[in-house]
Amino acid sequence: MQHRTTILALSLAAAAVLTAGTALAQSPHRDGRWHEGPSHGGPPSAEQQLARLHEQLQLTDQQSVQLLQVLLAREEEHEALRASMLEQMRPELCSLMQNTEADILAILTPEQGEQFQELGAERRARAHEHGGRGNAALGCEELDG
Repeated sequence: MQHRTTILALSLAAAAVLTAGTALAQSPHRDGRWHEGPSHGGPPSAEQQLARLHEQLQLTDQQSVQLLQVLLAREEEHEALRASMLEQMRPELCSLMQNTEADILAILTPEQGEQFQELGAERRARAHEHGGRGNAALGCEELDG
C-alpha cells in the first residue's frame, strides 16, 4: 500500500510540475547561468529540471514520474556531498577568509578598516537571517573561540 501511495504522490507532483507551464523551464537569468542564494534562485530544482526535460523530450507521464524520482534522489545526494566537502574544507576556507581580511585591512586607513569591518558584520547578520548561506554557513567564528 505504501508503494502505491508513493507512486500517487510522485504522480501528483509530476502533474503539478507539468501544469506549471514553461516558465519553470526558463533560466531566471539572461546570462544563462544559475546564481546561488535566496535572492538569486539557486540552481534549478528537480521539478524545474523535470519541467524542462518534459517540454524538450515530450516525456510520457510514466517517464516523468520515474525521472522525478531520479532527480530528487540526485538532489539529496548532491546536498549531502556538498555539506560533507564543505565541512572537510572548513578550516582552510576560514583561514583563507581571515588572511584576506587581514590583507585588506592592511591597505585601508583605520577609518576605512572600521567601516569595512562594520560592513562585514552587517553582511554576516543578513546571511544569518537567511539561513546562514554562503560564507556564514562556515561558522568560522567557532574556530576562533
